[in-house]
Amino acid sequence: MIGRTNRLLVLLAAVEWLVAFCADAAQMTPGPGLAESVQLADGSQVVGFVESEDDHWVYAVELRPHAGGQPRLALRIIDRQQVTLVNRLDPRRRETLRRQMAPLRLRAEVEPISIESVELEESSRPAPPGFRYTGRWFIARCATDRTIARRLVVRMEQAYAAYRCVLTPRTEPGRPLEVVVFGSSDQYQTYLAQRGLRTAARAVFFPEDNLVVAGSELDRFATERQHLYAEHERLKGELAQLRSQLAERLQTLGRQLRARGAPRSHIGRLLRREKRQAEERIQEKEKAIERIQRHNVEAFEEAAQETLVRLYHEMFHAYLDNHVYPHQRYCVPCWLDEGLAMIAETGRLPSGAFRLGRLNPRALDRLEKDGPLRLREILQSDGHDFLAIGHDSSDRSQSYYASAWALTYYLVFERHLLDTDALDRYVSRQASELPPDERFRELIGEPLGDFETAWRRYISQWF
Repeated sequence: MIGRTNRLLVLLAAVEWLVAFCADAAQMTPGPGLAESVQLADGSQVVGFVESEDDHWVYAVELRPHAGGQPRLALRIIDRQQVTLVNRLDPRRRETLRRQMAPLRLRAEVEPISIESVELEESSRPAPPGFRYTGRWFIARCATDRTIARRLVVRMEQAYAAYRCVLTPRTEPGRPLEVVVFGSSDQYQTYLAQRGLRTAARAVFFPEDNLVVAGSELDRFATERQHLYAEHERLKGELAQLRSQLAERLQTLGRQLRARGAPRSHIGRLLRREKRQAEERIQEKEKAIERIQRHNVEAFEEAAQETLVRLYHEMFHAYLDNHVYPHQRYCVPCWLDEGLAMIAETGRLPSGAFRLGRLNPRALDRLEKDGPLRLREILQSDGHDFLAIGHDSSDRSQSYYASAWALTYYLVFERHLLDTDALDRYVSRQASELPPDERFRELIGEPLGDFETAWRRYISQWF
């Protein structure tokens, strides 16, 4: 009873929170609704904030109760074919709704979508051929098989939606972002060589072409997946045969027993035993199929992990340049750009959802080993300090990455400076003409020494 009461209180708190910032419902363009909503074909609806929509998806932010008592935001990527109606607010009230949801946006979770919902078309670019995905926010070309391409697109869509949750898109690029994923490192390195570039990085963002390119070892996984698929299909066939033969087998056995004059009670016991044994065999097949499906997903995650981490990183650079602070009008310090991208690396959750804010284990290892760099050293860094990345990176460059991440994490999740006017001023071209120390002091509004003491105290809690 207590648990049920707590759940009701949580639900009431969530509803009360939503009603509080939508109290003047009578003037909303959708009618009497409390917020924006998406009506689904099954009769249900998603109530909250419609972040964006395109020909494939409707991206809807939904307020949900949380076990800890505080409401949380979940961004659902809904298949357009499941949507019957989208109700939006007028622009002024929509902006009010967006701002009032802002305190919860940093911890918003982007839910996974079904890979079967991802529409692909065959593509001859890049060589070797693969599949192309065209979405509202990016185009993806994957030199892999169809299933792997779909899984990659699902992860990319989740990541890009999470970026939009924490940093509101403000501008549109002159050309759409294109993301190219090669199935092998050899293909990737051959492509980079054609562009005259040598790097240990697993992925690269080319701002001048609005292009992210990544290498992988997914071709090897595809070969293993073919064997798993064959075994999966064999088990499915055996399962279908067991199910189809069960009723016929029981009828035949019953006729045989009656023909022999077996007592009715004896026939009943034998038929029940036969049915139970057949159902046990069916359950064994179902469990075997489930194990293969689970292994298939786990094998993909393992094979794609490094590629996805680098994709999340480089795609965040692209998002920031495309939709928030285009380099033609802003000057984002390298440490901040890299720190934000490292926050994006670790968004994937074991549940399949995507949420920014998890600690970066690679950065933590470096910080625990060497400690953070001095604040002034981070602020005065430039692109050359971050050049060597990947397995061949120097200890020094790793320290810059780790320290930039720790500083950015503190500014975002403790000082809440992301998506603020103060940060806009900090990355302006006018502010970039100031000395790094003075420029940063205007952002934080306090002496650097006091800030550094508080920052180091904050990150010391991680160890």
